[in-house]
Amino acid sequence: MVVPYTGSIKVNAESVGAIRNVLLSSGQLAPENLLIKNPFTTTGYVQATSAQDALATFAADKYHHFANVIRLLGAREVHLEEAKGVDQTLEVQGKAKGNKVATAELDASIGIRKKITARLQAEMAFPGADAAPEEALAYMQKHLLSGDPQMEALVEMRRPPNQIQKYKLSFNCLRESATNVKAAASVAALVGLGLNFNFDTHALNDIEIVTEITF
Repeated sequence: MVVPYTGSIKVNAESVGAIRNVLLSSGQLAPENLLIKNPFTTTGYVQATSAQDALATFAADKYHHFANVIRLLGAREVHLEEAKGVDQTLEVQGKAKGNKVATAELDASIGIRKKITARLQAEMAFPGADAAPEEALAYMQKHLLSGDPQMEALVEMRRPPNQIQKYKLSFNCLRESATNVKAAASVAALVGLGLNFNFDTHALNDIEIVTEITF
């Protein structure tokens, strides 16, 4: 949604007006300020300076929401093993060599992955507690993560009897944010904001965070 900075609202007046008030209260409503909807909240927006920065912000948000979910499930330790992406797949398959399209995918994935890993905490430790799967599900619903299959499966495996004690989880850190960032890129191109939104869509689809969890 494009929110006008000034002037009367012509369409979707109620929705645009409500969003405008949210942005005004946070100091984000300014000329030529492109904002991207945070996929994990109903009212949050991130200022868009580049696609990579926005994606790294959203990936870090999802990782920290993930950490809260596993905390509610009784986790004691979380180890971030890697953030893997299309660059590793292409290198293994030898597709990037001499292929301009593959090389563009490779550069985009490496750039985004570096920004993501720079914002993530590699090790987390908790005292440990009894699993609270219903609280975990409520947290996921609050932060719009109810559709994440890996998190939902982990919640079920922490229900008695025979609860899982150690688990290596790989999840797509950009699934929810990719659509919003692509839309922002289209808006930036349409209105000529000149922001750095050149990226390949394959770089969004293939970046995953790999963690090992001990309960």
